[in-house]
Amino acid sequence: ELGQQITKDYEGKEVYVLPLLRGSFVFGADIFKALDLKAKVGFMTTSSYGHSEVSSGTVTIVNDIPDNIEGLDVIIVDEGQDFMPYWLSALGIALNSGGFFRIFYDSNQSVYDSIMTLPTDIQLLPIKLSLNMRNTRKIHTVVQAHYKGSAISPIGPEGIDVEWISGESPKDVFSKIGERIHHLVYDERVKPSDITILIASRQDIAECSPNSFLKEIAYRSADDYEKDAVTLDTVRRFKGLDSRVVILAATPNLIGDRESIYVGLSRARTHLIVVGKISSIKI
Repeated sequence: ELGQQITKDYEGKEVYVLPLLRGSFVFGADIFKALDLKAKVGFMTTSSYGHSEVSSGTVTIVNDIPDNIEGLDVIIVDEGQDFMPYWLSALGIALNSGGFFRIFYDSNQSVYDSIMTLPTDIQLLPIKLSLNMRNTRKIHTVVQAHYKGSAISPIGPEGIDVEWISGESPKDVFSKIGERIHHLVYDERVKPSDITILIASRQDIAECSPNSFLKEIAYRSADDYEKDAVTLDTVRRFKGLDSRVVILAATPNLIGDRESIYVGLSRARTHLIVVGKISSIKI
């Protein structure tokens, strides 16, 4: 429907679809495929978070637009996972007369609920997701225990069993994560860049230096795209992304936060490992 509307609005023109990497990549690709007009696609990477979980408000261009877009109508595709209320006013000013908003909102991923609330004057039209196209069936089963909404069916392969590793203190949890990662990298030959460690907050890492449990294995943040290393970041900052292997640190800071647990578990495509207070997650 959105592709049809864009096709109608830009009939006879050439448009340039510009998804901002990485969170809007899939949605941007779907919009591009739905267009029935002359169109090009390019990608741009920006950053305003640094190592924080909330935007600083200052945007840095990491990778600029690769093409000359002079004379083209540009459709920018981005996701606003920590959308500020006043941004709606700014977008409203940018709208042409007769323009409209379409807001896509998933209440299961409200990890920024203290920041964004939906406008009261917007009509809500529920769109029920019916297919899980990211997770294996075994990961899907674990994720569904923390999901609220209409039934979703997995269409992926059965996959391997989810791993559950008990850990007590944060230090114990990260020690066991380090042991499992060394086995993945050196024994199972998994590429470090295919592995992501997700934590509840920076406080967990402050208590246990990454170098102490990862040792010689390099690590990076979620927005460090160039480095071939294990990704180590918070659930909030990894929202909208996914990884072949996800290790979720179930520390006390995570327990009781249903939305963060749901998001953390559902980031894994093929291999999910939960380390820590597993009794509170393994429902």
